[in-house]
Amino acid sequence: MDLVFDATGPYIESMKAEGAKVVLAVPATSRRSAPQLAAALRCKEMVSARAVGERRIEAQFPDDKTAALAVQYDAFGFDLGPFEVDSQDSKQIRLVRRGEGAIDVIEAQASTRSDEWRKLLAHELDVVPLAASLYRAEFAGIASIRVLDIPPRDSAALFFNVRSTLLADARTRRRIASAIHREAIARLACGVASCASPAVESLDAAVAAPQRLSLMVPEHDTPLLLAAKIIRHQLFSIGTDLEIQPVSIATYTDRQTRGDYTLALGPLSDGARNYGFFLSPGHPKGLWLTGFASPEYDAAVDRGDLATAQAILDRELPVTRLFELRSFAAVDSAFCGKVTPSGSSWRWLAELYPCEEGAPP
Repeated sequence: MDLVFDATGPYIESMKAEGAKVVLAVPATSRRSAPQLAAALRCKEMVSARAVGERRIEAQFPDDKTAALAVQYDAFGFDLGPFEVDSQDSKQIRLVRRGEGAIDVIEAQASTRSDEWRKLLAHELDVVPLAASLYRAEFAGIASIRVLDIPPRDSAALFFNVRSTLLADARTRRRIASAIHREAIARLACGVASCASPAVESLDAAVAAPQRLSLMVPEHDTPLLLAAKIIRHQLFSIGTDLEIQPVSIATYTDRQTRGDYTLALGPLSDGARNYGFFLSPGHPKGLWLTGFASPEYDAAVDRGDLATAQAILDRELPVTRLFELRSFAAVDSAFCGKVTPSGSSWRWLAELYPCEEGAPP
């Protein structure tokens, strides 16, 4: 179960695909050695992992493309506990702690969002580990609930399929991007206007926008679906009729990789790895997402000149950021502990303890 794994963030300094192999560098400050981490490393499609010295791990994959995908999506995790799956069915997963601790058992229940909040306020649930920030205001002034912000890692972004004849011209993409009022979207989809990404300036207002476009968006993702509806309204003002197409995550990823879309609304990492998404088709480290191709951009990324690479993306606009994807965890105030929640791991739950029992020794 991925959610009980640790993300790579605290343990890995860098990762790089070398053919069908991924090399992960362990920082000198890590409390765990490369051999310990290699034994706990998990990633879908990974064939094997071995430590090479105290600060290097080599993970083997079936082919070059799978290795590149693992790096770009940061798909690795470490099965370091402290919980393991004891039992599970379609409605509940029971996790038990390995060793002693204040929290010995976690029972994860399937629930709708409305039932989740109701159960939390009725003390039938102790923790909602991940919720979109647009719900944060619902807990203002409720003393029985602790609201803990999760450090953001991604932004909501609009991807343009530049292979489409409708969007092949960068001026057209800029016309669309400049028509999007990000603060208005952020207020509703994120909860506060400060989530908004910088606006895009229109350099030629005379450029006509396409009369009709389709927008692919992951279904059941409330912030992105809400943003899509606002974008549809905003683009209508420049004469574009936007058709929203909610799809499953699997369909979203497959269609974006194959290029079977016009516009796509989804997350884009705020880290350096996002640059790989826009390398030219056929580049050994690139992924087929937007069809954007620029030798100038490829060269900038290859030499590590990310400032130049970003300037090219800002100019050519195969993608435009809209707002920061913020989230939080909600914890019953009967549980204490100075914790920083994570969107990719439940290890932080191990640091909680019943307030009435005091902090564990």
